Order: sequence, then C-alpha cells, then structure tokens
Amino acid sequence: MAEIEDATIKFEAKKIALKQSKEGTVVTLVVHPSDTANIAPLWETWTGQRYMVVMVGMDDAEQPVSTNTATAAKRTIQQAGILCRDPAFQNWLTGEAGTYIADNEMCVKALCEILGISSRTEMKENHEARDAFLDIRDRFNRSIDHEA
Repeated sequence: MAEIEDATIKFEAKKIALKQSKEGTVVTLVVHPSDTANIAPLWETWTGQRYMVVMVGMDDAEQPVSTNTATAAKRTIQQAGILCRDPAFQNWLTGEAGTYIADNEMCVKALCEILGISSRTEMKENHEARDAFLDIRDRFNRSIDHEA
C-alpha cells in the first residue's frame, strides 16, 4: 500500500459550486492553469475512483482560515477550561455530579465523566459531548442568574 504522502495530489483550487445529487453532495472546484500539471494524475484514474480529500481555506496572506465549526469547538473547549477553574462552577457541579469537587483537576475529571469523554479536547470531534457541555454551561449560568 502506498504511503499517503507519496500518493497525495496537491493543488490550489477555488470552490465555484456546491449542490446535492442522489449520490451525495457535489463540490465543483476550478483549478488555476498553472496548477493543471499537478492534477494530471486525476486524468489517469477512472470515474468513480475514491479519494481522501483534505481542504484548508486560505486567506489573501496565504494563511489557513479556520471554519466556524472548528472555531466554535475550540471556544467550547476553552470555556470548559475556564469553568473548571471557577470555584462557583466547582460547587455547582458538586451537586450535579453527586461527588465533592475541591479543585480544577477534580472538576475536569467529573465533567469528563459526566460527558462520557476522557479529555475535554474530545469535544472537538464529539458533537454529543460538546452539546451536553453547552447544556451544562447554560444550566450553570441560569442557576447564577436565579441567585442574583
């Protein structure tokens, strides 16, 4: 089996269309003429050939552009870190978890246990855990609002 890096076809393209078909989503890209030599291997394969596709949006300064979903996931992970360091959240989570939470480390462990994950970074890919955390965060925020 070929190594992924050795089998990679690299080129720059612009998305010009996105539509649905009975087979799935059709993404149409346009390749600049200076990059056509890089896509020559596409002409050598049959229609229907499967590809592993990795795409990174680029800005005008040739820097990667993060997607809204990735940014939201990162923000959620940061919020979990901030809340776990908050003594008020630790006290509130003690009631939710049914076990005493004395510090950040215990809070992280309890939160991960409640969410069914081993690390907060799993929320990046685990949408159910991320949604469950957001629900916990919102319930905590509502409890603070009721106290005020």
